[in-house]
Amino acid sequence: MDSSNDIRGIQRIAEDPLILVFTTSDLSVPDPDTNVDVEVHDERGRWGATVFTLTNLATLFDKNARTGECANGTYYWSVDMVLVQAVSAAILRETIRDLRAQGEFTQAFSLLADEDDSQWAGVDF
Repeated sequence: MDSSNDIRGIQRIAEDPLILVFTTSDLSVPDPDTNVDVEVHDERGRWGATVFTLTNLATLFDKNARTGECANGTYYWSVDMVLVQAVSAAILRETIRDLRAQGEFTQAFSLLADEDDSQWAGVDF
């Protein structure tokens, strides 16, 4: 599936399960230095995680050392962090497929609170 169908920075990269990536970046090309928020919608609900690359973690440590955040770059943390070597639509689909196949998906992604999905009514991703 082509990830070019984005609206307001939300790209749908798969249908079954529905995978939404919150980014304006081109997901057809692997990016070794980024992080993206990902939602997976399946029969059990809506799941979320943030996917980081290892290079992006180094970039964040360097930035935090300069800005003073996270004790001057001493640490970094994120809820529901998944690490990949690069971010692309294909890599995200494969990562999610494998986490589900290995029975690890519910440890890597958190079930998000049910919300009124009417905000998405009529939106074609």
